[in-house]
Amino acid sequence: MTRTFTPFLQLALLFAIFNSLTGPAPGALTSIDDAIHGTDANTSDTETDLEWLDLEFSRGMAYTTVVTLYTEGTGFVGFRHATQSEVFEFFAHGV
Repeated sequence: MTRTFTPFLQLALLFAIFNSLTGPAPGALTSIDDAIHGTDANTSDTETDLEWLDLEFSRGMAYTTVVTLYTEGTGFVGFRHATQSEVFEFFAHGV
């Protein structure tokens, strides 16, 4: 009996092998602590020097709600919405 892999399984295996051979992406993503949100609440991209607040802190919030929270005295001070190119770059660096 010959064993065959489904196309999805083949792709998953190739991806796993490729990732194990290539090592980390050029930009290093690391979890860092946040004074307001706690341990490992942010992700730092050392290549772009951007800090990303983990999505769990804004999950379920409307865009307009998050924008109003960028003002002083809230947990979102210092953050802003990412541009499309920043998001693409973030994923290219190892997500």
